[in-house]
Amino acid sequence: MQEARAANDSATAGVILAKRVLATAQERLREITGDAFTSLVKPADDMPLDQPQPLDEQTWVDQALEQNLDVIAARLGVDIAKRDVKVAQAGYMPTVDLFAQYGETSRDAEQTNQSFDPSGTLGTGDKVRGTADSDTTNDAVGLRVNVPVFKSGGTSSRVREQVYLHRASREKLEGSQRAAERETRDAYLGVIAEKARVGALKQAVKSNQTALEATEAGFEVGTRTTVDVLDARRRLFESQRDYARSRYDYLINLVKLKSAAGVLVPQDLNAINGYLTTPTTLPSVRPGPATKPAG
Repeated sequence: MQEARAANDSATAGVILAKRVLATAQERLREITGDAFTSLVKPADDMPLDQPQPLDEQTWVDQALEQNLDVIAARLGVDIAKRDVKVAQAGYMPTVDLFAQYGETSRDAEQTNQSFDPSGTLGTGDKVRGTADSDTTNDAVGLRVNVPVFKSGGTSSRVREQVYLHRASREKLEGSQRAAERETRDAYLGVIAEKARVGALKQAVKSNQTALEATEAGFEVGTRTTVDVLDARRRLFESQRDYARSRYDYLINLVKLKSAAGVLVPQDLNAINGYLTTPTTLPSVRPGPATKPAG
């Protein structure tokens, strides 16, 4: 009785945790889609489990090193940084400018000149009036050569900066390539392992179902206790849970493999969506606003 009570307490705690995990997953789904769903579609029992094609790990790695989006972005970053170094080094080179200027001014004015005679013969009030109009045109075409001599170390500082940035971009490329290789190898092995695991867990569900029936038969004739029946049911539920999880893990690793290799296309997602054919209603984990079913 104490063992059954302990198992019941553990199961109650497990239900609380499972509801919390389910609520978090539903909120993440709401974040991605913008909608809340009361039902989803799960993989059918006869979902095909194909091997990755080609069935060669190194081929997938080579594709990832060439077509992975992060690697491509890092490779472009190296090229840009290399050109930035050349641009900074151009500060040491002389520059030649070809320039042309055109200017035109026009002025209309009158001037008054007042004469000044120290001897007093002409008088101090004599004034001469006349126009002061002027029109000026200024055209210039030339070639200007600038030879940098010293700029307080500004050019050399910019060159060193771009050299260091170029080194950093190369290290980033190396890191992206290693990450792409790791993700590809991990996903490739994950697809193969989950394919075998799905088959094993499917058989485990059948075996645990048979074991439960045998335990229940033993309980009816008095050779097994209630605790034995509960343990058999628990093992069956755990195998069913692991079997369902393994099928999702297979699909997830398949998407990760093609994504890491840079060959994931909408047709792949449509094919995976075609595996989802069994609708299931999500349990309500908390009260909330009305939601709409998945399309």
